[in-house]
Amino acid sequence: MKKTFDPEGAKMAKTDQVKILLVDDNQLNLSALTAALGDSRLELVAAKSGAEALKCLLADDYALVLLDVQMPDIDGFETARLIRLREKTKHIPIIFITAMYREEAEASRGYSLGAVDYIIKPYSKDVLKSKVSVFVNLYLMREEVKRQAEVILAHEKREHEAKLLETKRLHEAETFKVKEEHRVTQKILEHAPVGIVHIGNDFLIKEVNATFASLADQDSSTLQNKNIFEAFPWLPKAPFRDALDEGKKYFEREFCVSHDLELDGLEAKTNGTSEVAKIGTSEEPGCLGYFDLAIWPVESEDQSIIGAVLIAVDVSERVEHARYREDFVATLTHDLQTPVIATDRAIELLMKSTAGRLDDSLVMLVTKLRENNGNLLKMIQQLLDVYRYEANAQPHFFDTINLGITVESCLDHMSAIIKDHDLSVKVEIPTNLKKVWADHTAIRRVFTNLLENAIKYSPKGSNIKVAARNLPGHVLFSITNPGAGIQPEDIPKLFRRYWHKSPEKTYKHSWGLGLYLCKKIVEAHNGEIWCESDPGQLTTFYIKLPVQKPEGKSNKQHDNDLQATTH
Repeated sequence: MKKTFDPEGAKMAKTDQVKILLVDDNQLNLSALTAALGDSRLELVAAKSGAEALKCLLADDYALVLLDVQMPDIDGFETARLIRLREKTKHIPIIFITAMYREEAEASRGYSLGAVDYIIKPYSKDVLKSKVSVFVNLYLMREEVKRQAEVILAHEKREHEAKLLETKRLHEAETFKVKEEHRVTQKILEHAPVGIVHIGNDFLIKEVNATFASLADQDSSTLQNKNIFEAFPWLPKAPFRDALDEGKKYFEREFCVSHDLELDGLEAKTNGTSEVAKIGTSEEPGCLGYFDLAIWPVESEDQSIIGAVLIAVDVSERVEHARYREDFVATLTHDLQTPVIATDRAIELLMKSTAGRLDDSLVMLVTKLRENNGNLLKMIQQLLDVYRYEANAQPHFFDTINLGITVESCLDHMSAIIKDHDLSVKVEIPTNLKKVWADHTAIRRVFTNLLENAIKYSPKGSNIKVAARNLPGHVLFSITNPGAGIQPEDIPKLFRRYWHKSPEKTYKHSWGLGLYLCKKIVEAHNGEIWCESDPGQLTTFYIKLPVQKPEGKSNKQHDNDLQATTH
């Protein structure tokens, strides 16, 4: 609904009166206008010249200007022009008051100077009040819009300030959290008992703790922004490149750092890298220590790689203790082997010399004694073989052999045990089975061990299956037996040293070395061994061996190469 101006009860946007500027050089005319528009709600300001009017407009805000055209010095037209030139006053509506139009061009001039209307003298008070009320209402509406805009702006400003305060609070909290995390990280970095170093994509050190810096006999602060390979030349370069270029992680156990007196500097020796040699042993001259190394990439929020972190754990003491322990076990078992063999020979002589003169109970006792002594001798020999393989000291004598014949020989040798357990063996070996390049004695030992396990864990009256087939460049053997089977979580543990678990959870004559030794032997032949089992049904062990002798290699050369694969 359109709001009209009511001089008696007009509701102002503000408590201030609405100002109207009356401009006329004649006081009588000013008084007449004041009388016609007089109201306590309106503030009528009189100006007797154009100059005075301009001063008033600069001092206050006005809703309307009633301007006489005919004035000395500065007439109404010039006053209007000057009003329009000023930024503050150019939008104030102007109504010209004149006695009469002299000519049409004069009226056009007035409108061109910004006049919104003309009032011709003599005028009607009601017409005057009506025209004035229109512009007063427009002013009031503009003021109301302006007021509402200020309210909205103030509200938005308060909301914006509140958001800014909340954002500032969150930022300060996040900054504190980051600083606290950084402080904790720095404390961990400073006091960690392991070496930690952080590098950028340019291989320059960004952070390094004192533990790692001590490896270079330097303070951590002096290593900042240094190339990591200049500061630590013994580190392998390839894992860092792989981490930065491809995002690959790297872990190396017992990385050996040795001092090469023939080179002016440090050289790293580790397993499986083309840049460095194999891990050394404590007997190697100039060994500085052993480390477990872990290297992984550092990613930004957009998952781009921005650096890498290395952790180095000094395990020199662990390696030396393990070596001392292995040497002790090897020495102990070697020293035990002689008296155990002597005891076996003595028992054998005793049985021969007293044959037919001992009663059955004594014969059973001596037989059991020899059996137990034989088990002890077998365990000792297993320990010695394990030590030789781990020390890369086990000799091999390779030749082209027919594994079908080897398996048949093993089965013939174990026929009595198979019969005692009321078992049958089904053999499926093709007549055209390829020959393999292998050490006959070592491979026979693998088959014997696997067959002994199959016999031990098969229920009486069941059937064991031995099979073989040709593969491109390889021969695949399998030994399958029924029984309790092996749980899936135990399969990865089968080939570990000293691991043993019987399905009945009872003790069996085993040190958990048989399968570990089988794995060492097969790997020394560049082969593979693994197990598949369905609990409560069948268990199958597979052996995959290469069929060809490497070209241009003698037996001894191939022997050395294969031993190197187990280093």
